Amino acid sequence: MKDGNIKIIQTSRRRCFFRNEQPLMRFDVMNFEPHNFHNCSLTLEIAGIGIVGRRDIPKLNHHVGDLEFRIDTARLCCGSHLMAAVLECGGNTLVRQEFLIDVVPAPEPDRMEFWHWPSTVHYDALEAGGETAERELDKLEALGVTWSQFRAGWAVEHPDGAVALIEKAMKRGIQLGILIENTAGGIFRAGPDAPAEALRINPDGSRSEFLNPYHPYTQEKARFLIRRLMALFAEFPACSSMFMNSELEDKLKLPCDPESVARHEAAMGVKLSRLRSLERVFAESYPDIPELAPGVVSASDPELKYARYYFEEGDGWTPINRLMAETARQARPDLATIADPLRLAPLPARFDGLGTGQFVDLYQSRPEADAFRRNPRRRRPAGEPGIHPYDHPVELRRDPDAVRQRPVRAGVYIAHGAGPLEGVRVDQLLSRPAGARLLLRQSDRSVL
Repeated sequence: MKDGNIKIIQTSRRRCFFRNEQPLMRFDVMNFEPHNFHNCSLTLEIAGIGIVGRRDIPKLNHHVGDLEFRIDTARLCCGSHLMAAVLECGGNTLVRQEFLIDVVPAPEPDRMEFWHWPSTVHYDALEAGGETAERELDKLEALGVTWSQFRAGWAVEHPDGAVALIEKAMKRGIQLGILIENTAGGIFRAGPDAPAEALRINPDGSRSEFLNPYHPYTQEKARFLIRRLMALFAEFPACSSMFMNSELEDKLKLPCDPESVARHEAAMGVKLSRLRSLERVFAESYPDIPELAPGVVSASDPELKYARYYFEEGDGWTPINRLMAETARQARPDLATIADPLRLAPLPARFDGLGTGQFVDLYQSRPEADAFRRNPRRRRPAGEPGIHPYDHPVELRRDPDAVRQRPVRAGVYIAHGAGPLEGVRVDQLLSRPAGARLLLRQSDRSVL
């Protein structure tokens, strides 16, 4: 028999495991000899444990697949271990194939995850591979980061590279998830094959370069992307998050085809013709109303109804994110699905379907948030509820005791900001429901 004419191939892709996992290792045997072998066996051995298991192969023709072994990593200390798959026939060893596996500490269930919320240079560094990617991961490790992401578009084209990154990150205590990117409109971007009827109709009647989020083509495009990603990476528990970057919100508008207009008006209870404009920037102030103090608006105001509907459903960002999150959880019920916190509107329903529990801005104050802080002395008409359009939850720089606790459901519980902690102990300030994960987001332009 010539060397190399029989090969043992590990078809399960994982080589790095959290301690206490019991992963399934899967192997194929390829026979390039001009004859069959009979009464063979494949044995899996791991240094320090010995024989894990043996699988009989009554007849080895050109290919035998799906030979599975379950290993118990609790029997291994953290570090690298030599694993050998040995094919024997008639008491003779035909081939011995060796592999290295790694075991790393499992994340503590109650630890606060530290999320690196980066700029493009981070993703470019990871995608460069080699020393550049390792240098980026080393920097994240040095900063204490435990969560980051790689770009979905790159990962589906380079799945082996993404797998290598996931496992290199695991060895540094980092869980590397998936970014659904937003460049030039992200998931709403119309490709060359998009049918014309799937394009968004703008308020002026023109066709947009972006897709209508309510059209079946757009929804199936989103499902297909997530199914593809899950097929590639769902088996990796360290690929534990999916981040829908919300900056693509800036590209969105209300779809104005007849079917969508009917949906909008039924949901709002307001005709679009009653609104001042559909081309709106919602950071502006509300018009002066004599009976309302500045910064307070009537709950029945059609402009407020429009703004609330726009952000909770109308622009399509929320329903598409909800669809993608639901699709992902079919394959990975434990996957954390997150988005940029309160970027344009502090409405919990903006994040419907995501795993996000609460958003708290710990460090920075935005001018518009300061301008629209709640003030109990503001007036409203008797018997008429008043709603403040902006609510800036916390500003620790000026008022460390201003934390407002809110009831939240279990999920991902996020603290975020762009500055140093300045001695503030986040765990002293935030409470969370049972089962919720606490996540600290650090804005960082580059760690290279």
